Amino acid sequence: MVNRSSLPPGPSLFSQIGTRPKPMLENIVDLVHRYGDLVKMPSLLNIFLINHVETISEILHDPCEFNKKNGVYRRLGKFLGKGLLTNEGEEWKNRRRLLQPIFHRQSLSQTAPLIVDATNTMIAKWQSTYMSNNQTFNFTQEMLALVLTISGKILFSEDLTRLTKPIISWVNKGHRAITRSIIINRFLPTFYNIQFHYALYNIEKLAKFFIDQRRQNPQNQQDLLSLLLQAKDPQTGEGLSEQTIIDEIKTFLITGHETAGYTLAWIFWHLTQHNDVLEKAIDEVDKVLGGRTATFDDVNQLTYLRMIIEETMRIYPPIWVFTRRSINKLEVQDYTIPANSNLIICPYALHRHPLYWPMAEKFDPDRFLPENIAARPKLAYLPFGAGPRVCIAGTLAMLQITLILATMLQKVVIQNKTKITLVPCAQFSLTQNKPFWVDAKKRFKM
Repeated sequence: MVNRSSLPPGPSLFSQIGTRPKPMLENIVDLVHRYGDLVKMPSLLNIFLINHVETISEILHDPCEFNKKNGVYRRLGKFLGKGLLTNEGEEWKNRRRLLQPIFHRQSLSQTAPLIVDATNTMIAKWQSTYMSNNQTFNFTQEMLALVLTISGKILFSEDLTRLTKPIISWVNKGHRAITRSIIINRFLPTFYNIQFHYALYNIEKLAKFFIDQRRQNPQNQQDLLSLLLQAKDPQTGEGLSEQTIIDEIKTFLITGHETAGYTLAWIFWHLTQHNDVLEKAIDEVDKVLGGRTATFDDVNQLTYLRMIIEETMRIYPPIWVFTRRSINKLEVQDYTIPANSNLIICPYALHRHPLYWPMAEKFDPDRFLPENIAARPKLAYLPFGAGPRVCIAGTLAMLQITLILATMLQKVVIQNKTKITLVPCAQFSLTQNKPFWVDAKKRFKM
């Protein structure tokens, strides 16, 4: 009879005293390498790192037994409020059901021209500024601004072009505050506290402006803002409170642009270093598009581009960590994880599991050929989560990334001018430690 009374292995809390802490991502990968797929983290609390695919599936597919009532989501809730990402229970189910229609295929098909037009506008701006003067520029910031502009048009029917820089700044300030400070208390004038409340005030003020403007000038729009303003509580028949609508706007505005923006930056970081992959991608774009503008129907034909995107999100998953709290004890292999434990799922580590991803640091889009996908467990790859709480905007993110990538490969050549190797930073999203400097040249077809 198997004895399941023991906790998973892991370093003791005292073993960390006097040692120089490793960067977060490096430390997590190292713990998995040393202790296996279940690791007891060095803490006085019951915190466990889960890298076991079957257990991850169980956790993510049962939101009742494994909920988000833990410190990570409480911190996020300070910034995002009770939006779709941080909400729980029936309220979350009702909100998810309400917002799902704008992410259906029919609705997404209408967004393709917006995505391509915004990308072409960005390239035209590059031509008149950076390209005509042979000037380098911060590619990551350009991608974040582009996706933020597109998100504003799709989700709120708003042009955010002139607001992208301040919004990105507010988001960065808010993220730094919730990830680096232990307690955010409005009465303590600490550096991060001041930054946090400055960012929160400005983002909520912007969201309220959207709401007031739409109420004063109602439009026949099938966007997120319209759905929120028209929604009724299924039990009381009352509309959503203004704070509830603000929280949802914050959630989609803040999380939506980062996922696609940083992924695009990492994609071109790889393409500038792998000419063979770049040439194959350009060949596919030329063959599928034939010189015309990309459309929604082209996305399914751009199979190699999708493989590039998926491999990039494997190496640098935009959502690098999920956390859950267990309601009851969990028995895995020869170990018992107690009830009320904090569980960490780290796609960054999972996507480097040697059982599923040999030579994991190598950039190889062929990992996502159909036969290679079929040979792996589905949940060995988690770019947008899984189960009932899978990212609602994952399909939109893939659509945006594919159309932006196809349009850019068709029109410009990006050259890496960064003199150092970029490394990922574990913030709210998987960011880059330094600016990604590039220059761009117009692509002339032979």
